[in-house]
Amino acid sequence: SEEALRESEERYRSLVDLAPEAIFIIKNGGIVFANRSAAALFGVESAKNLFGKAIADLNHPDDRDAAASRLDQILTEKEPVPSVERRILRSDGGVRNVEASSAFILWQGEDAVQTILRDITERKRAEEGLKENERRLTEAQRIGKIGHHHIDLNSLELEWSDEVYRIFGLDPEQTVLTLELSRSHLHPDDRDELLRLRAAAIKEKGAFSSEFRIVRADGSEAFVALHAAPKLDENGEVTALFGTIQDITERKRAEKALEESERQFRAVTDAIPGAIFYVDRDERYRFINKTYADWLSIKPEAIIGRTVREVVGPEVYSLVRDYIAGALSGEKGTVNLWREWPGLGLRHMSMS
Repeated sequence: SEEALRESEERYRSLVDLAPEAIFIIKNGGIVFANRSAAALFGVESAKNLFGKAIADLNHPDDRDAAASRLDQILTEKEPVPSVERRILRSDGGVRNVEASSAFILWQGEDAVQTILRDITERKRAEEGLKENERRLTEAQRIGKIGHHHIDLNSLELEWSDEVYRIFGLDPEQTVLTLELSRSHLHPDDRDELLRLRAAAIKEKGAFSSEFRIVRADGSEAFVALHAAPKLDENGEVTALFGTIQDITERKRAEKALEESERQFRAVTDAIPGAIFYVDRDERYRFINKTYADWLSIKPEAIIGRTVREVVGPEVYSLVRDYIAGALSGEKGTVNLWREWPGLGLRHMSMS
């Protein structure tokens, strides 16, 4: 009877008005019922302010077509459909992200659709923030040529960030990552030492670092720096290793070029019969050639880092002090003095 129907609808209204989610009923494209949470979600004073509003006008313009198709599907098939995410418009023009669940019902004897909206705006913001942080991390790793890795010591499952794949010259989308694959890319001459360091770190439950060579997918060699630390379970046992891998090939090449340059410089200066030395602003020796060390009868390593006064003595230092100070300030000049050299006797020295 009509009385029973009204009582049923009143019980329905009382029940859904207490629900924390926004609930409303759509009939003929418009809202015919809404609860208090729906009013709060759409930013209106009362649920009655939503009555008669076209649901299309409350959906974000970019989501209206999909929402209309979904509504038609529910009314046609009269079956529930999976929840979807979409955007709605508030009365103040603001946009909220919602998760929508809809189902077919009869309202006052006519076909209608009940929709439940869960506000997921904050969750979406958190997800977007996480995605942005991940994007920044990925970009930072790309620029720094550094990636992160993780290995589960129980399952032996290995995880690499995209940058580690790039360092090894591999495509993360096309590569099945295994422990055997990673080992196959270690340079044969460096593999045993790296595995030894890793085993020692696991045994001692400590972190370790290493620089070693790898063989990229194209066969070229590269240098990498690995830093890893253990992950312990509640019993203090090592269950995993995690850390970073950085491509240091350019640095290694620069170091090798510098070493070669210094070797050539040393060869040239050591062949010169005159004494050559270099001191910093603290008047500490940073370089001497072989002749200078021979004159002093002191090994080069016993001179480097010491001050001129410490090496030549107070008497000689008093003669060259002003000259050295002037040279360090950019002045050019020459100083001449006689000095007794160990093993050489009295010799005249002209210093420029």
